[in-house]
Amino acid sequence: LVEALKQTDFSLFSDDKLSWNKNEGIQFVTKALDKSIKAAFIGIGYVATFARNQIMLSKGRTKFKDKNNQDGPLSDAFNEQENIVQSEGKVQKKNLKNVISQIRQNKKDIKQDLNDLASEGIDRHTIRGKEQDVKNYKTSLDAQQNNEDVFQQNMDVLRDKMKLEKKIASLTKEVTSAAPDSLQNKIHQAEAKFRDPSQYTDMPTLVREEKEKELYNDWQRLKQELDRKNQELAEKNAELTGNVANYTAAKAYIDANRGQHVGYKHTEKDYTSLKDKTEKFRSATADLKEQNKVLRDRNAALKNWDQDHYNKVLRLENFWNMLQNGDNKSYGISAKRAQKKFINNQKDVLLQQMMAQHSLAA
Repeated sequence: LVEALKQTDFSLFSDDKLSWNKNEGIQFVTKALDKSIKAAFIGIGYVATFARNQIMLSKGRTKFKDKNNQDGPLSDAFNEQENIVQSEGKVQKKNLKNVISQIRQNKKDIKQDLNDLASEGIDRHTIRGKEQDVKNYKTSLDAQQNNEDVFQQNMDVLRDKMKLEKKIASLTKEVTSAAPDSLQNKIHQAEAKFRDPSQYTDMPTLVREEKEKELYNDWQRLKQELDRKNQELAEKNAELTGNVANYTAAKAYIDANRGQHVGYKHTEKDYTSLKDKTEKFRSATADLKEQNKVLRDRNAALKNWDQDHYNKVLRLENFWNMLQNGDNKSYGISAKRAQKKFINNQKDVLLQQMMAQHSLAA
C-alpha cells in the first residue's frame, strides 16, 4: 500500500478543477500542502509496516523455536528424517566413488589392450598404414575369389565321393558280415527262433499259431530289410562307378591349384587377423576417450558433492539467523543490505529446496 501510495498523484487540495486553485500563488500553496499530507501518510504506512513486521517476526521466532525444540516430538521426527537423508547421501557418494573406481579399472584394461596392440605394431602412428594393408588384403582376396570358389566346388565333389564310399562300406558290412549286430546275423537268429520247437512247448493251439505268426513276421521283416539294403548298395556302387570321370577331374584340378588355394587361405587369415586388430584399436581408442570424459564428469561431481548436497535445513536456519541479525542491527546499513540481498536472491530457492526434501508441517 505504501508503494502504491508513492506512485499515486495525490491532489486533495491542489486539484486544478477546484475554485480556489485558479491563482498560481494558491496552486503553489495547495501543492505543498498535498505533498506534506502524502508524506505523512507514507510515514504512517512505514510505521505500521514496521510494527506489523515486528509482531510477525516475534511470532515466527517462537514458532521456529518450537519446531526445533530439542525436547519436542516434532524435532525428533524431523531430525530422524534429516538423518535418513544424510545417510542416503553418504550411500550415493560411496556409490559414486565405486563408479569412479570401476571407470579407472576400465581405463586400465583398455590401456593394456592398446599396449598389446602396440607390441604387435599397431598404434596411433601406424594405424592408417595397417588399415590400408587390410584394404589391400581385401582387394587380393576379391581378385582370387572366383578361383577359390571353383576350387571349393571341386573339393565338394571329392567330399561327396568320400561320403559315398563311406556309405558303401557301411552297407557292405551290414549285409555280408556275420558280426552280432549285422543284418545277416539278425536274420539267421530270427529264422532259428521261428524254427525252434521249444518256443511253442505246452502252448494251446491258438496261442501257438499266434506265436508262430509273430516270429515268422519278424524273420520276413528282416529279410525284406536285407533286400532293401542290397538294392541301396547296388545303387551306391553304380553312382560311384558313374562319377569316376568327375572324381578324377576334380582331383586333377585340386592337385593343380592347391598352391593357389593355400595362398588364398594365408591371405584370408592375415586379412581377418589384421582387420580384427585395427577395429579393436579404433574401438579401444574411442572407448578410452569416452571413459576419460565420463571420469572427468564423475570426478567433478565428487569434487562438488558436498557443495551440491549441502544440508538445506542448516542453510535455512542460517537464513533465519541472517533475518534476526538484520533486525537486531536496524541501524547497520551494511547488515541491512546484506539481509536484503540474501532475501531477494536465495529465500525462494532455499524454501523450495527445503520443502522438496523435508516436511516441516506441524
